[in-house]
Amino acid sequence: MSLDWLERVAPTLKAPWSLAWSVLALAAHGRPVESLVQALSSFPNLEQIEDNSTLAVVCLALDYQRALVDFGGTA
Repeated sequence: MSLDWLERVAPTLKAPWSLAWSVLALAAHGRPVESLVQALSSFPNLEQIEDNSTLAVVCLALDYQRALVDFGGTA
Protein backbone atom coordinates (compact mmCIF):
# COMPACT_ATOMS: atom_id res chain seq x y z
CA MET A 1 0.00 0.00 0.00
CA SER A 2 2.84 2.39 0.78
CA LEU A 3 4.39 1.97 -2.67
CA ASP A 4 1.03 2.61 -4.31
CA TRP A 5 0.69 5.77 -2.24
CA LEU A 6 4.20 6.90 -3.15
CA GLU A 7 3.49 6.34 -6.85
CA ARG A 8 0.44 8.59 -6.58
CA VAL A 9 2.17 11.32 -4.58
CA ALA A 10 5.62 11.41 -6.19
CA PRO A 11 4.54 13.28 -9.35
CA THR A 12 3.27 16.14 -7.16
CA LEU A 13 6.46 16.63 -5.15
CA LYS A 14 8.12 20.02 -5.45
CA ALA A 15 11.41 19.41 -3.61
CA PRO A 16 14.32 17.74 -5.44
CA TRP A 17 15.28 15.88 -2.23
CA SER A 18 11.83 14.31 -1.88
CA LEU A 19 11.46 13.42 -5.53
CA ALA A 20 14.95 11.91 -5.66
CA TRP A 21 14.27 9.64 -2.68
CA SER A 22 10.95 8.67 -4.23
CA VAL A 23 12.70 7.67 -7.46
CA LEU A 24 15.18 5.51 -5.58
CA ALA A 25 12.53 3.86 -3.41
CA LEU A 26 10.17 3.10 -6.28
CA ALA A 27 12.94 1.88 -8.58
CA ALA A 28 14.28 -0.40 -5.85
CA HIS A 29 10.88 -2.06 -5.79
CA GLY A 30 10.64 -2.41 -9.57
CA ARG A 31 8.15 0.38 -10.09
CA PRO A 32 8.40 2.56 -13.21
CA VAL A 33 10.22 5.83 -12.55
CA GLU A 34 11.20 7.24 -15.95
CA SER A 35 8.63 10.04 -15.82
CA LEU A 36 9.81 10.95 -12.32
CA VAL A 37 13.45 10.97 -13.41
CA GLN A 38 12.49 13.24 -16.28
CA ALA A 39 10.64 15.54 -13.89
CA LEU A 40 13.62 15.60 -11.54
CA SER A 41 16.03 16.44 -14.34
CA SER A 42 13.71 19.30 -15.35
CA PHE A 43 13.78 20.99 -11.94
CA PRO A 44 15.01 24.55 -12.35
CA ASN A 45 18.39 25.45 -10.88
CA LEU A 46 19.54 21.94 -10.00
CA GLU A 47 23.09 23.10 -10.66
CA GLN A 48 22.70 25.65 -7.88
CA ILE A 49 21.96 23.14 -5.12
CA GLU A 50 24.35 23.96 -2.31
CA ASP A 51 23.35 21.23 0.14
CA ASN A 52 25.65 18.27 -0.47
CA SER A 53 23.11 15.72 0.78
CA THR A 54 20.47 16.91 -1.66
CA LEU A 55 22.96 17.08 -4.49
CA ALA A 56 24.15 13.54 -3.77
CA VAL A 57 20.69 11.98 -3.67
CA VAL A 58 19.64 13.85 -6.82
CA CYS A 59 22.72 12.51 -8.63
CA LEU A 60 21.95 8.98 -7.45
CA ALA A 61 18.34 9.25 -8.55
CA LEU A 62 19.23 10.61 -11.98
CA ASP A 63 21.41 7.52 -12.49
CA TYR A 64 19.18 5.23 -10.43
CA GLN A 65 19.93 2.06 -12.37
CA ARG A 66 23.65 2.20 -11.68
CA ALA A 67 23.07 3.45 -8.14
CA LEU A 68 20.84 0.52 -7.27
CA VAL A 69 23.29 -2.00 -8.72
CA ASP A 70 26.20 -0.36 -6.89
CA PHE A 71 24.31 -0.46 -3.60
CA GLY A 72 23.26 -4.07 -4.02
CA GLY A 73 19.70 -3.47 -5.20
CA THR A 74 18.15 -4.30 -8.52
CA ALA A 75 17.53 -2.05 -11.45
